Parts: sequence; structure tokens; C-alpha cells
Amino acid sequence: MWLASQNVAFEDRDIRKNDAYFQEAINLGASMTPVTFIEKENGEQFVIHGFDKEELKKALDLN
Repeated sequence: MWLASQNVAFEDRDIRKNDAYFQEAINLGASMTPVTFIEKENGEQFVIHGFDKEELKKALDLN
């Protein structure tokens, strides 16, 4: 809901319903959910474990 309220486009992947998504989360080092993977146009990548609003703002260049 927070990403939508910030007008950030995203793809919601439910790891409970798709084994491939579950494996992707494990490969990202997930030990909790949500896991947010952000890849910027310049190729810079961020993996944020749990809901960390400040880290999300930083990775998304939001004020």
C-alpha cells in the first residue's frame, strides 16, 4: 500500500503461491517478508528486507 501511495510502479510477487518467486526471495537472502528488489535505470540494485520506509525512500530517491 505504501508504494502505491507514493505512485511507485511495482510488481507484487506472492511467494506463497509461486515456488519460483519463493526461490527468488531465497536467492536474494530473504529471511523475512516483504523483500523489495529495486533496479534503477543505471543498473544500481537494492534489496530491502522487511518494510523499511527510510531505506525504500533512499533507494527510490523519494523525499
